Parts: sequence; structure tokens; C-alpha cells
Amino acid sequence: MSLEDGMILWEQKIVSGSKFVDVDATPMIFNQKLLIGAISGPVVELDIKTGKILRTLNYNISRAPVIFKNGLLLGTVQGDLVWLDQYFKEIKKVNLESNISSIVFWKGRLVTSSVNGTLNILDSSSLNLLHSKYLGHSSSAIFGTLSVGEGKLALLSARNRLYVFQ
Repeated sequence: MSLEDGMILWEQKIVSGSKFVDVDATPMIFNQKLLIGAISGPVVELDIKTGKILRTLNYNISRAPVIFKNGLLLGTVQGDLVWLDQYFKEIKKVNLESNISSIVFWKGRLVTSSVNGTLNILDSSSLNLLHSKYLGHSSSAIFGTLSVGEGKLALLSARNRLYVFQ
């Protein structure tokens, strides 16, 4: 949108379909490109000035990617944690079995949450799974973003239970 007159500079449809489509991932600017994804469609790379679709990446995501080692980490709705280099070439993929809802760094490790109520702790160099913690109930989905601060990790489950790890 133009700040001067409020006119739309460009718009782009990123997912096909005639009904409401969830686009839960926040748009991300990376390497002077705009990335956006949807649960029902692939990640789309757009030219930030024109909105032209440059390419699609065949991953369905529900949250914005995380910058990782000059590249990106994607958490997919299929449960894959995908490490891409700066040119979006896949370096490694690890399946964690359930829709990844959040990715954070905590105490030198990588932590993911999922909609099945599991926290996964991974080695931040190799992405090898070190530990999984199931919150104990089928309704303990983690839809929100994990929060890290002052050495602690906090989350709210779908059962309205607050968890804090130190």
C-alpha cells in the first residue's frame, strides 16, 4: 500500500480455493524476497516490489520460518522440520510426527512444539532429536508460540494449562 495516497501497490493470491483459507504464517522477508505459506498450500516466494510469484516451495506450514545458519527452518503441518539453505535448497529433513506449531532456540538447543501436545528438543547443529516431552493428554495441543526469556521456556496448551520449563 502506498503511504502517500493509500492505493494498493500490488496484491497476489497465494492459495487456490473459493472458501476461507487459513494463512497462519506471518509473512517473512528473507534475502530480499517475501515468503508466505498456508496450511492448504505451498510456501510461496514473491518479489517484494511487484508481488510476482518467483517460485513455490512444496511445504505446507502454519507458522513463519525461523532463520537458521544463513538459511531457514520450516515446521510443516506433516510434522517435518526442514532446514533450507539461503537459496531454499533442502539440507536436512527430520520428521517429528505431528504438525509443528512453533520453533524456538532455548539453552543452546532447538525446541519445537506440536498440535499433538509434544515438545521436542533437538541438537541445534545436527537437528538430531535429543528428547521428547508429551504433555499427557490428547487435548493438550500447543497452537500458540513458545516463549523464551530469562532462561525459561513457557507455553500454554489447548487445555488452558501454562507450562514453564527451566
